[in-house]
Amino acid sequence: MLKHRYGLMQNSINVKIFTSFCLLFCSVASFFGVANTQLELQLPASDRGYVLPVPQNTIYKADKLSLKHLGKKIEADVQVLMLYPLSKQSTKQAIRLLYIKPLPRLSNNTLVTLVTSQNGKESIIALGANKKGALLIYPSFDWLRQAILLHPPGVDVNAQWYIQPQIRYARFIADKPLMLKHKYPPEKAAQWLYDRPQSFFQLYLFTQDNQWLEQGFSEANFYASKVDDKGRFVLKTKPDVKYANSKGMVTAYMLSGDALYLDVVKRLYNLTKTWDEVYTLGRGFWTERHQAAALNSALSLWEVYLKADTHKRVQEIITATESMTFNPPNDWPFKSCPLHTVKSHEGKGDNTPVCSPWMMALLGDAIWRYQLLLQDNAHQQLLVAFATFVAKSGTYPGAKRHAHITMIPKYFVSFGPRQFEEDNMWTDPQHTCDVAGLVAKGYYMLALQGKKNEAIAQAFGKLTQYCANTANKLKRKHAKNKVWRVRPPRKFGWMYSTTSDLPWIAKRYLDVTDIAE
Repeated sequence: MLKHRYGLMQNSINVKIFTSFCLLFCSVASFFGVANTQLELQLPASDRGYVLPVPQNTIYKADKLSLKHLGKKIEADVQVLMLYPLSKQSTKQAIRLLYIKPLPRLSNNTLVTLVTSQNGKESIIALGANKKGALLIYPSFDWLRQAILLHPPGVDVNAQWYIQPQIRYARFIADKPLMLKHKYPPEKAAQWLYDRPQSFFQLYLFTQDNQWLEQGFSEANFYASKVDDKGRFVLKTKPDVKYANSKGMVTAYMLSGDALYLDVVKRLYNLTKTWDEVYTLGRGFWTERHQAAALNSALSLWEVYLKADTHKRVQEIITATESMTFNPPNDWPFKSCPLHTVKSHEGKGDNTPVCSPWMMALLGDAIWRYQLLLQDNAHQQLLVAFATFVAKSGTYPGAKRHAHITMIPKYFVSFGPRQFEEDNMWTDPQHTCDVAGLVAKGYYMLALQGKKNEAIAQAFGKLTQYCANTANKLKRKHAKNKVWRVRPPRKFGWMYSTTSDLPWIAKRYLDVTDIAE
């Protein structure tokens, strides 16, 4: 049984990319809400101050903070830029993002100590304030992953079967001349489906390689420059909810303090709040992908400002999804997924109920994100249901050249005439990793309860294995190639932006000898 704390525009934006990134040395001294504890930081010189992302349950809003150098208190401007929502397990609200500016400016690589004590001063609450130009500081990458990705402390993310393919794919995406050579100009809208900036930021957090942080900002800046005042992605001729990629914008803010990214989040929310989260048989278009985009947009705005109206929107979307799943419309039987018609999903066909495993991976990740922020597993049964759906109905066995693959994710599942399913064992395996991530989340929710479902366990193991095998096959076939082509480029976003937890969950529960490194 696990024992850790984890409950779960036409406007052009010109954003400066860091040239200096993180501190050189840092140590943590039992910094978990205990009085008179301290955090040592070696600071590069900066006129703009520093942003410090903070893990959950570490520094609290009520803590009085002071900055010391050589044992003496020094003046500093300390502001709280983000807070965690108050969890049911705590009476104290924790800080997620701090801004620190020593007064006066310190010389380069000055060692300071951030201290909580009764004699410190209360921090200024300035949620979402603009601190453009601040430098990112952090004690360790484990600390940073906890703060940004909401990982539990000390988890092992060193899964080369996951990281090495992502690095090679990232090199292709980051090489603009190479992308153009393959007829993928940045102005091609479809590339920006799914959260490409988030995928690059995650790669930085996994590899500690600054080039991916720079690339993440480059991608974030381009995307942000294409979101107009109404939240419309201008590379599309009409407003399209599924192009709302807000999670990477929040991450960009946490890594930079630049509130221009939050302006984009606000615009995206204003667009996506027009999406009707409640599904009825008579409505028109509906997919899990659009529901996920609307949920992520509301989550992103709430995550920063913690306002009641955006939280209400988050809860309404999740409640509507639970209703579709556990109390399906049209007297359809329970199938462990948010049932809707093929006509709603595809824009053609009849009222046959369907669900899409890979689109549910997008939706499941947003629900997972909400639980992590709240440290509350109130919606764990929804994630378990999604995993059950994939395990029981969401895959099919390969044939002929693919006969060795016993589980290929379906594009979507028809609970009626099979004619609506278009199984393609050449393209469907491209969603193996993201669907594996969805099943992993359901498996984890059961593990927290001390339970195990054999069908889910089998799907988790096999899909993760096939995710790794795909990478290993490419590695063998193109062993000398440092760059792997991504077709289509948007695959980079869907494969990685929702799967940052897959490596550590797999490491914890699967026999890693079964996954070739």
